[in-house]
Amino acid sequence: DEYPYKLTYTMLQDNNGFLWFGTMHGLLRYDGLQSVLFRNNIDDSTSLGFDDIVSLYQDKRGNIWIGTWGGGVVKYDLSSEKFSTFIAEKNGLSDNIIWAITEDMEGNIWFGTQSKGLSIYSPGKKSFNSFDNNNLDKQNIPKGYISTLLTDSKGDIWIGTPQGLHKYV
Repeated sequence: DEYPYKLTYTMLQDNNGFLWFGTMHGLLRYDGLQSVLFRNNIDDSTSLGFDDIVSLYQDKRGNIWIGTWGGGVVKYDLSSEKFSTFIAEKNGLSDNIIWAITEDMEGNIWFGTQSKGLSIYSPGKKSFNSFDNNNLDKQNIPKGYISTLLTDSKGDIWIGTPQGLHKYV
C-alpha cells in the first residue's frame, strides 16, 4: 500500500503537474514517480503549520493555499519551498477551519470558514478582512458555514452553503 493516509479530504493538480493530497495526517505531493509528505514540525516555523488539511487552491502567483481543520490557513511558496501559517488569533483570519478557497480578479484570496463566514486576504497589504455575519446579511448570504467557493470568468464569486448557492456582488 503506497499511500498510508486513508482520510484524504482534498486534491489539486498544480501548474507544474504535481498532484497534491490534503489528508488528516499532512500534505502529500506526488510527481508521478515518488511522493513527499509534508508535516508540521514544531521546531521549524517554515514547516506545514497544521497537519489536518481540508482544502487546497493554487493562486495566479503559483502559491498553494492550504485550508486546515483547526489550524487556520497555510501558504506554500513553491519557489522557496517554505510554508507561512495564518491563524485567527494572530493574523485576523475569522476562523481556523477553512473549507473553501478561491481568488478574485484582483488577486485577493477568499476563504470560506466553518462557522464565521468569509475572510479575504490581500497579498498587497498582507492582511485579512473578514466578513462577519452582519456583512453577510447585507449580501443575503446565510451566516456561518461556507462549504465551497468559485470565481467565474466574469469575476463573480459563487458561495455554496448548506442553505444553498449564493452570488457575491
